[in-house]
Amino acid sequence: MLKLLAALLGVGILIYAVVTFLARTDGVPGDPLTASVSLDLKLKTQSAVAVSVAGTSNRIRQVMAAGNDPAQTKPLLEDLTRLHQEVDDACEQLTKLGDSPEAIDHWLGKIHWTEFLALEQEFTKAVKQP
Repeated sequence: MLKLLAALLGVGILIYAVVTFLARTDGVPGDPLTASVSLDLKLKTQSAVAVSVAGTSNRIRQVMAAGNDPAQTKPLLEDLTRLHQEVDDACEQLTKLGDSPEAIDHWLGKIHWTEFLALEQEFTKAVKQP
């Protein structure tokens, strides 16, 4: 019975050590709770921006299909400005949470940011034309 208890204790210590090692930031051991909170903040930031990009992409397509009605284009242009600020803020927050520039670029690729920028450029070009 004592051997079983010692084995379970050893496994528990090993699991804690591995989780602590994986949660390290800047060489300072972190705790699993901090790592979990950091991951949660990253996921919330990323998902909020992803939803905004997808929703705005759909709105651009709808407004373009409707013939770029000025009543719809003006609010959309304002939303585009806000979205760019939201993406900039998200990238800054992800950097503060420990993401590398490569990881942020990968995430921007996953949310199709480059394709969004091309669609936005097409939209703004069409709006500026008489």
